[in-house]
Amino acid sequence: MTRKGALRYLASFYDAEQSRHGTIPFYNLERIEKLVRLFDDPHTKYKTIHVTGTKGKGSVSAMIASVLQAAGYRVGLYTSPHVLDIRERIRVNAGMISPKDLARRVSEFKDKVRKVRGIHPSFFEVYTCLAFNYFAEKKIDLAVMEVGMGGRLDATNVVKPLVSCITPISFDHTEVLGKSLSDIAREKAGIIKPGSVCVSAAQEKEALDVIRKKCRDMKTPLYIVGRDIIYAGRSWSGRGEVLDVKGPVRSYKNVRLPLAGEHQLANCALAIGVIDALIGKGYHIPKTAVARGIHSLGAYGHTPLHARCEVVRRNPLVIVDAAHNTASMEALGRTLARNFKVKKAVVIAGFLKGKDIKGMAREIEKFAGTVILTRPDNVRAMGPEEAGAYFKLAEIALAKNAREAYNKSLMIAGKSRAIDVTGSFYLAGEMIRYAK
Repeated sequence: MTRKGALRYLASFYDAEQSRHGTIPFYNLERIEKLVRLFDDPHTKYKTIHVTGTKGKGSVSAMIASVLQAAGYRVGLYTSPHVLDIRERIRVNAGMISPKDLARRVSEFKDKVRKVRGIHPSFFEVYTCLAFNYFAEKKIDLAVMEVGMGGRLDATNVVKPLVSCITPISFDHTEVLGKSLSDIAREKAGIIKPGSVCVSAAQEKEALDVIRKKCRDMKTPLYIVGRDIIYAGRSWSGRGEVLDVKGPVRSYKNVRLPLAGEHQLANCALAIGVIDALIGKGYHIPKTAVARGIHSLGAYGHTPLHARCEVVRRNPLVIVDAAHNTASMEALGRTLARNFKVKKAVVIAGFLKGKDIKGMAREIEKFAGTVILTRPDNVRAMGPEEAGAYFKLAEIALAKNAREAYNKSLMIAGKSRAIDVTGSFYLAGEMIRYAK
């Protein structure tokens, strides 16, 4: 099978990210359990760190994987969605799965699954199974698996993790996960298993009560940022953060994090809490590996991390951040002011239907002088005219596609105003290509 053939085959499965009808009730573990049995349960061939939450899952997962790699372990990293290339989702020691390996794995999957009737998996289930298989083939020591959505019924939740990690929980995918924080937290806490350790970000009381109860029920130790893991920022700029972290096992001074924002300080503390939990389970991870692993993150590090306040151009300053819910948009506004000294940016924004556009628009207007609305490259994209109805204060311009939006932003910004791109991972990927 060629790479194009592999991508066509993958595109034939239901994909909640690309469905015109949004998310449909499709979630259970029966299909992925059947798939992994077909492939001799590859996810049991190595140990796993499982990461869920609403905000920061990708950043925290990348941090954990980067530190473990710096400590000498062979590490698989599974994340979603991708920004520039579907192969970003499956990595071993930061290297993406090759086109040849992807095509071969898809071909093997197709040959085996065509002989079995009645499974009908989703794209995410298929790709998760491919990741499990690839990691087993590469004989990794540890996998860092990011949940796609929720946790309890997510395809990744067939693993029995060493550590369950929960990033900050807020409102997103409420049509599937529930309308209250406790409902959402109950779905996220579904990844907590007996025999593991749970490490959680600071949470709203409503969410934390659910996590605590689940840990009690599973007899799982719980470490919480702000209680068991303490951090403090030392300095910051548009190029990143410097912080101190006191974890459950050790203290870390002057950790250099090449990602900008107070929220990334909290993410880094959470990731270091996971590392300390692994040390408590007998893994050898020197302090020097923590420093090297964190410092090598970012769009240009050996563990790439795109669209997290990524600076893609400096004259004018162009920042791409894939904030796609209200809490993340609020964090973006704080980061633009704190790290980049940006007060009124030219903002290019595009949204998917089903998101809290009203809440995101409210936050964008706090840091935008002009908002250029466009349509991300996704069948669920909201048209710019429809999105414009949610904005009340900012000056609005419309663009039919991302390229037109980018060209308009350059004319409006000149050389003195910053440009920020936000609202969707799909739009972020398009803009990174154009700007670079």
